[in-house]
Amino acid sequence: MKLDLNDPKLLLLHKGNVTPQLIELIIEALEQSVTDLESERKIKMKLTNVFIEAFQNVGNHSVKSPLLPSADIVMVISMDNYYKITTQNLIEKSQSERLTEKLEKINSYSQDELRDIYKRSLVEEEFSDKGTAGLGFIDIARKSGHRLLFKVHPFNDQFDFFTFEARVFKDPALYSASNRGKMKISSK
Repeated sequence: MKLDLNDPKLLLLHKGNVTPQLIELIIEALEQSVTDLESERKIKMKLTNVFIEAFQNVGNHSVKSPLLPSADIVMVISMDNYYKITTQNLIEKSQSERLTEKLEKINSYSQDELRDIYKRSLVEEEFSDKGTAGLGFIDIARKSGHRLLFKVHPFNDQFDFFTFEARVFKDPALYSASNRGKMKISSK
């Protein structure tokens, strides 16, 4: 997909370091864009929630080094049938396999299983070394109702690029639990 910065379908594009202060500012801007664009309340809530989780994942888990330029990218694009939230950031190569396994496992769960895992994780309050409970991707899968798209690309000997995409469909009928995993979504 060719990116045109003047395209009205491009709702948000950020390239650079993601900080907690920036997250707050961008969330406010996105909420206004979504309010202007989307009339369906449930879709607005899903889009905002998925975006917040994806943006926070970049802020919390991307490699921060004064020796590397920031590779953090966050985009929200309005496609014909869905909103596409795409992120890209550097991760430590040692984390790539674990992250891939985690996302593949999340993609294998039904909506009911995702809900149960989410609730159980909240009760058990297990936190990662970054101070998060690791629920972001599970919550994105729950809210989007569909498989998470991702790819890991080599960057150098220490780091990989992690590209992630979630889709929030504009038609509420696509969110039934029976649709999860059945809809074929290509990575194109």
